[in-house]
Amino acid sequence: MLRKIVRKVFVFGALYLAWACVDQNSNGLSDQPSPKISVVNGRVKFADQATFFETVRSFDGMDSKHQLQWASALGHTTLQSAIDRYQSSDENMPKEFQTYSYYGIAQKLILNNNGLVQIGDDVILYRDQKKYYMTEAEYNALSDPSDIMKSERQGNYRITIMASKSDDPNARLWDAPTDGNYGSGGDQHEFQLGDGSWRKFTTVFIAHSDFHGFAGWCNNNPDLAPYYMYYSDLQLMLKLEGRVSKKRSWSHAAEPRDVAWNINLSAALAGYDECGGPQAEYYNPSLSISGSDNTGALADYYVSVVPTFQATGTGAPYVWNGNVTGTVDHTYPGFPTYTVTFEP
Repeated sequence: MLRKIVRKVFVFGALYLAWACVDQNSNGLSDQPSPKISVVNGRVKFADQATFFETVRSFDGMDSKHQLQWASALGHTTLQSAIDRYQSSDENMPKEFQTYSYYGIAQKLILNNNGLVQIGDDVILYRDQKKYYMTEAEYNALSDPSDIMKSERQGNYRITIMASKSDDPNARLWDAPTDGNYGSGGDQHEFQLGDGSWRKFTTVFIAHSDFHGFAGWCNNNPDLAPYYMYYSDLQLMLKLEGRVSKKRSWSHAAEPRDVAWNINLSAALAGYDECGGPQAEYYNPSLSISGSDNTGALADYYVSVVPTFQATGTGAPYVWNGNVTGTVDHTYPGFPTYTVTFEP
């Protein structure tokens, strides 16, 4: 039962992504793209991340008419047009387009008919729950454009919460989403050291929901279902991995670095009540968290976001929903600071 509900939330709730674009001038929203937004080889190109984020922040103010006019002015073949073609014909829709059909109208108008967009020098493919990155030169050199999915530079186009191992096999949260997030949050960032080895930053939320035994009976009636006690929390894991070459696997890199965070969180943890029905929420924090640290030799650095609290129900709490804004900075000695940006 729990897995079915998690799957439904994963498929229908996790795919929401608010995108879009706006002219960056003093007149505010416009149905005409900014000069820093163009079309290259059929995909929309933003000059840089600042342009991308600035346009995204303003896009929700557009009505559907102006969104369509904006896309028309660019002249690319949109993802929406490809979806419409399948839906208006007897041709079977490919699996990836079944996923795309859950996207919001803004994504469908910005991504091209192959699910591509470009930010700066990075060509990015959106497919299923992932983003695949290549530089423009790397992508143009591919004999098969779909080989971009072989790229080792990958990220999530939404913020996900990974579940920890638990005493209770039903207490795994899998990929429970914090809806309404996008940008570079959750992405992996790779860089190469002078000795030829590689390092990678990963920023991810970790949810714990641990089983702590029997707590009572539904309506205090032993003839009805039992319910249980769980301890839950939410942490932000700032991870550093390394490998000696691209032919080797990633492993923890316990090396000195600096981390800093300044985030705002609004979220709710859903689950089951004491008689098996769905609960709207167990816990609904609205928090501002900031800090910094020199991690010394810690490969994984944990920031406590929601401290441990108790929850009861017939099953483990299973989904965090909400949104995160703000930034997380990773600094490795001798390299520029890499900033992960969480957008509303």
